[in-house]
Amino acid sequence: MRIETVENTSDGINISGHLIQEEFRQLAGELDPLSIFSPQTLSIPTAYTKTGARKSYAKWLLLPKPLRNDYKAKEYNFDNMMCGKLESLENLFIIYKIPKRLETFMEES
Repeated sequence: MRIETVENTSDGINISGHLIQEEFRQLAGELDPLSIFSPQTLSIPTAYTKTGARKSYAKWLLLPKPLRNDYKAKEYNFDNMMCGKLESLENLFIIYKIPKRLETFMEES
């Protein structure tokens, strides 16, 4: 996505942008709500490990220690974790969505 305009308003920030068709297609019709991030904010080095035979193996993506230290696992519901992929012209993004436990979320409000 290329940001074209950013406007400060009384109730937030309005952003106008341009998506190439492939980026728009990956939204699969889900336009509200959107989560936006910049690839430059992904700055923690990480690793993976693989298991299995030469042509049939699994890759395990590991959460780096600095990231693990940023949250308390008991506050998130790992049983309802979802995963997906997004591709840009330059990168493949593997994204995990881990919902907060409802009781933790309600305490913060």
